[in-house]
Amino acid sequence: MNDDIRDLRVDTREQLALVNSIYKRCQETGQETQRLRPRTKNVIENQRSLLDYLAVSVHAQFGKSTKAKIYYPFAMAAERFEQDIDSRMPGVRKAQPTIANAIERHQPFNQEWMGWLDGLRNEHSHRRLSKHMRTEDIRTDLHLPGGGTASVQGIGFQDAAGNEMTASQFFKVPTTDVPVTEWHFTDPDLAVPLALGLIQAGVEEVLGEVAEAISAIASAMIVAMRPTSSQPHVTATGPPRSKATKYDVKHPARIEMMVKLIAKLRNPPIARKSSCA
Repeated sequence: MNDDIRDLRVDTREQLALVNSIYKRCQETGQETQRLRPRTKNVIENQRSLLDYLAVSVHAQFGKSTKAKIYYPFAMAAERFEQDIDSRMPGVRKAQPTIANAIERHQPFNQEWMGWLDGLRNEHSHRRLSKHMRTEDIRTDLHLPGGGTASVQGIGFQDAAGNEMTASQFFKVPTTDVPVTEWHFTDPDLAVPLALGLIQAGVEEVLGEVAEAISAIASAMIVAMRPTSSQPHVTATGPPRSKATKYDVKHPARIEMMVKLIAKLRNPPIARKSSCA
């Protein structure tokens, strides 16, 4: 995973935490602030960008050279996936089927959250900030033995015969009903933090699964390239350290013998002080 993906991932998590904080303040006041929708848009765009950055990184390593822009494929039907990935990430499917399979497991036709992300991103990018529907609900706080509390919301309870029960009857503890104001997307019909959190969890899963596939490919290449003990290997060059000399050159024995023999035949003239020497 490259630095761009890591940095954007950190920023997306921070933006999501900020949306959750703003949302809680909206619930406390009962009014949607002007900051909620722009911050929600930032998170959605970052989540989609994370997938596109991933596609660019994978294509740079395994894809075919192209002048077209690279995007993460969003196939709405299984039969369209191969065409979609081949046009958006040329060469990757044929070069690395393992990575293509990981990407195929995270498509709108088999992952509901991807359809949400695609629809929300298109709405925010091409029309306007997505309107949130305000809803009123009841949260039931359970007062547990020992002083602890737990909350349930939007859940019905029945006994074994199918008769409806209150949370207090079902858990057999005191309860308090608290009015709660929520803001939902139109599609999906989920509270803003819940929908964004589910999408983020899906994006994180894609990043992790593709990273594992790339890591497995790299490990397999290293194993394949490692020489076995029966193969030739490079030895240390030069003379052994214990006998190394900087300037001495040792000639072959035959040459050295010939030099010595020639020297015997070509003795230099002897200096004489007189002719009688």
